[in-house]
Amino acid sequence: MKKTLNFQNGSSYVGEVKNGNYNGKGVMKFPDGAIYSGNWKNGNYHGKGTFTLPSGEKKKGEFRNGKFNGQGTWTHPNGSKYIGKWKNNEKHGKGTYIFSNGNKYFGDWKNGKRHGQGTLIVLKSKKEVGSKYIGKWRNDIENGTCTVYFTDGQKYVGEIKDNKFHGKGIYKFPDGKKYVGEYRWGKFNGKGTYSYPDGTKYVGTWKDGEFIK
Repeated sequence: MKKTLNFQNGSSYVGEVKNGNYNGKGVMKFPDGAIYSGNWKNGNYHGKGTFTLPSGEKKKGEFRNGKFNGQGTWTHPNGSKYIGKWKNNEKHGKGTYIFSNGNKYFGDWKNGKRHGQGTLIVLKSKKEVGSKYIGKWRNDIENGTCTVYFTDGQKYVGEIKDNKFHGKGIYKFPDGKKYVGEYRWGKFNGKGTYSYPDGTKYVGTWKDGEFIK
């Protein structure tokens, strides 16, 4: 049965009601201007629906037991967008996040954070890719093993910790120079070899980016 209900707090519901609860298709308007339009089950958002905030922020996709669960799209007035999986209103599973400046992340999410395998593309301009990170993430920060491509042609392959090269890695320069060895917090530290295209090599111990012996 379809009904129109108006409440003292200023909210209203227009849609199907069954067994004294919202069941089926319906639209709920809240006092602050937020609107939910879609499917309901036992008084909760459940099934396909769209939730729109007064700011223009919008969630469109699958709901379960009153929360965003399953496949869905989140959009923000500033141009940011997320397309992918959700769990209890958090990004969770495979998904793509497009930032307002055009940068893009696609990969794994856990409880609203980048976690697992993922790729971050940073644009140099609107149509030109600047740098690219392909690798592991933990709690929204680059952690694990990775491959990083830089704007000027430099490339790093190895371990990373809290967004700093840390552990064993290989760094290649566009002019042919190369470092193979250990890193600590973004700098050459430990055993490593720095080689030049002409065959010259520095093999030994490094500290804070400087060759020691």
